[in-house]
Amino acid sequence: MFGTPRPQLASLILRLTVGGLMLPHGLSKLTKGVAGIQSQLSSVGLPEFIAYGALVGEILAPLGLILGVFTRLSAATVAFTMTMAIFLVHRQEIFSLRPTGALAIELPLLFLLASVVIFLNGPDRYALGHRIGRIRA
Repeated sequence: MFGTPRPQLASLILRLTVGGLMLPHGLSKLTKGVAGIQSQLSSVGLPEFIAYGALVGEILAPLGLILGVFTRLSAATVAFTMTMAIFLVHRQEIFSLRPTGALAIELPLLFLLASVVIFLNGPDRYALGHRIGRIRA
């Protein structure tokens, strides 16, 4: 097992990790509302209704990653959501460090880059979408 590369398994682990760790952020917004996001959007001159897009990027897209359906679309949606989060929520911290020495934006940046990797890899063989596609073919 340790001598043979397992890219399909690695892709599965990454999909489940990104989806599983992103989903609670979306569920929190679902239960607590998106008022905070709306005020951040209006402070930069963007319409407040865009805040509901965070629910897509933090609930539907992570579920897509977990299940492995619409994998590339889901990954692109998470990446876009994290890009928006970095520039709307963390724009003052982009070049800042935490007291620990870590980048202040490391979590959204990690979600962004991991989503880009998932997008580039596409669905792995364990993805539900891959299985359904094989059945149809």
